[in-house]
Order: sequence, then C-alpha cells, then structure tokens
Amino acid sequence: MDIISFEPLAKTMAIESITAYQKYISPSKGFCCSHRLLHGGDCCSNYVKRMLSEQKLHEALQSP
Repeated sequence: MDIISFEPLAKTMAIESITAYQKYISPSKGFCCSHRLLHGGDCCSNYVKRMLSEQKLHEALQSP
C-alpha cells in the first residue's frame, strides 16, 4: 500500500499563508519586526518561510 505524504501540501500552505500575511496584513501594522530591527537580517516571517523551504516540515518546526 502506498502512503500519501501530506508534507508537500502542508509546507506549501504554510508558505503561501506567510506570503499572504506579508502582503496584506504586515504592511498595515505600521511597524517592522522588532527582531530584525535589533539584530538585522531576516524578519521573523521571512526566517520561517526560509526554514520551511529549506528543511523538512518536522525539522523546520523544531528549529529554534
């Protein structure tokens, strides 16, 4: 019996949700990610998006 993996769908849905957040919600907040302002580099949502695209789903969820 073949086992169907939902990981690709779950990762795609998570990445698309973050993209929608960045496009429609984040700009209307009126402020930047405080982590990015303090430390530079990626904002929190870009970091999570990158982790999801580079790692397996369970690895990305366990990343600090």
